[in-house]
Amino acid sequence: MISLGAAIACGVLAFLCIQDWLSVKIIQGMRPLMAGAIAGIILGNFQAGLIIGAFLELMAMGVYTYGGATTPDYIGGAIIGTALAVTNPSMPIEAIAAIALGIASLFIPFDIIGRTVNTFFMHLGDRYAESLDFRKLEMANWLGVFPWGLSRAIPTFIGVYFVDQASVILGAIPGSIIAGFAVAGALLPALGIGMLLKVMPARSYFTYGILGFVTAAYLNFILPALGLEQTNFMGTITVGLTLIGLAIGFIVLNLKYGEETFVAPEETSEERKGKKLTDKDLRRVFLRNYVHTELSWNYERMQGFDYFYAIRPALQKIYDKAEDLKEMVKLHMSFFNTNPILMPVILGADVAIEEEKGIESRDLILAIKTGTMGPLAGIGDTLIYATINTILFSIGASWAIEGNPLGFIFVLIAGNAIYLPLRYYGFKLGYREGMNVARALGSDTRIKHITELTTIIGMMVVGGLAPLFVRVAFISEITIAGAAVPSIQRSLDSIFPFLFPGLTVLLVYYLLDKNWKPTYVLLLLFALGLICGSLGILGTA
Repeated sequence: MISLGAAIACGVLAFLCIQDWLSVKIIQGMRPLMAGAIAGIILGNFQAGLIIGAFLELMAMGVYTYGGATTPDYIGGAIIGTALAVTNPSMPIEAIAAIALGIASLFIPFDIIGRTVNTFFMHLGDRYAESLDFRKLEMANWLGVFPWGLSRAIPTFIGVYFVDQASVILGAIPGSIIAGFAVAGALLPALGIGMLLKVMPARSYFTYGILGFVTAAYLNFILPALGLEQTNFMGTITVGLTLIGLAIGFIVLNLKYGEETFVAPEETSEERKGKKLTDKDLRRVFLRNYVHTELSWNYERMQGFDYFYAIRPALQKIYDKAEDLKEMVKLHMSFFNTNPILMPVILGADVAIEEEKGIESRDLILAIKTGTMGPLAGIGDTLIYATINTILFSIGASWAIEGNPLGFIFVLIAGNAIYLPLRYYGFKLGYREGMNVARALGSDTRIKHITELTTIIGMMVVGGLAPLFVRVAFISEITIAGAAVPSIQRSLDSIFPFLFPGLTVLLVYYLLDKNWKPTYVLLLLFALGLICGSLGILGTA
């Protein structure tokens, strides 16, 4: 039984997870692996939360809020799924993961409500901008925390608190249907893998995906047969694929570009005139962006209100005239949206230009913001979310699904080690280059080469995900009218190990490439798993 205190704690966790994701990203709170693991600690079963979070992570691997899109609430799904696992220890974990994904999808309207309510606070800020009342303006800015947080906290609290009633319902479901849910849950990671392939340049780097699949398939087929003490090799194989991809990437880049692959270009920026901002001022702008990246995100102006919050101290130091200050405040509260990790690059360039040119830079600032936010969003979403995050969370999930806490710890440490420096030095790059930021981004070949290197690694890892995590196979023994039918799975394995998971991922990718909505593909996979699992055709491997 889940106590009232534990349910409240889970609601608070959901509140904090979404705040973390929209700002500092210290715990990567939006990702189900992290939310599930922490929920497991609260509910007294860390391993259950870790494993549920890992299954949902694999289902959600390619799902991010690109361009502000609404996605299932994996925070609530992971936390409530963990509560279900704690109260139903005998139920297959794959079945609970499938149910948790359904819960996450049901919470989509709450996300829409939160984003919509924030528009009201932004318009409240417009009123205070007219009088340059920064105290009230920033109070309106911070009010955005509550629609976002409560949109997760309230439904999560309700779901956890009433999970015992849900467990009674689940207990009445026939075992064959539960088996179908388990197969559906084991099959659904194919959707996450397919969506990753859709986001990544899969056609150009398809060879590396095949290499990753072949390597993982044979290792996952051979290693367990050796009778080694270790019984689950998913973590070992995933780390191995990452290192193999890294080695191959360096070889390919050295052959293509020689020894100058990662050599920094010569510094061309001149000393900036009219400097008004101190290092302390610049740190303050960066830190405000770091702790408030998207907390006021809304459908009308997206990150615009957050962008103003970060740059406000610089504006007050740069502009002496109230009319000029008001004009720039309004400009920075207008529409803006880009990848949050790379946003500091634009912010730094903006501060440098306004510091040098003042109000005369107004049109130039508008042009730079609108001209760079799209390309940086494309680079960031592909490089960071589709590639780097895939590598990090694939390794983390491969350990976590075995119940190994190293999966949670690895993501926690590696995520902060990568993203905080990336944001900080991005801000410094933007400030140093100023008006040349667009040219600098285009001419710095290191960015292109790093992107190519991580894409090679990412495709190796993604290719290896199917044989590792789409854990579905044909039932080995089938009899029809008392006569044994040759094992379909054994026949497939004789052709190629884990062929069925690989073909399933390719089918998902094909359907997505034909503009099927992910929801339709999800329903197709779920129906296939539920029917074939209930009839005893497919089982979990």
